Amino acid sequence: MTIFVQEFLYRGYEPSKGGGGAWHVVLGSEVADGFGGTVVQLQTMSIAQAEAAGHALPDLIGSINAATLAAAEGLAADLQAAQEAKASAEAQVVELMTQLAALQTDEAAHAAG
Repeated sequence: MTIFVQEFLYRGYEPSKGGGGAWHVVLGSEVADGFGGTVVQLQTMSIAQAEAAGHALPDLIGSINAATLAAAEGLAADLQAAQEAKASAEAQVVELMTQLAALQTDEAAHAAG
């Protein structure tokens, strides 16, 4: 069974109130239901509960960072592909405009001659 981070909340406190902070995490897992589908089960855990279950803060942050980095890399690849497609389309427009200008020059020469 794969466990994933559904939600992570860190709440800091003002230095005048002692600083520090607290967090909780909502972990989820997909499990098969009795009808052949999947159901997501969620469990909200405090710091102590998460650590007792083997989900220490560094591991949770690492999981969040890895997922965020993978999403960012995917978006960067999509952006690169879109920029390349745009550059290709712009080059085609320039080529077509050059061809159009040449045709118009030929037409004008034939009309004059």
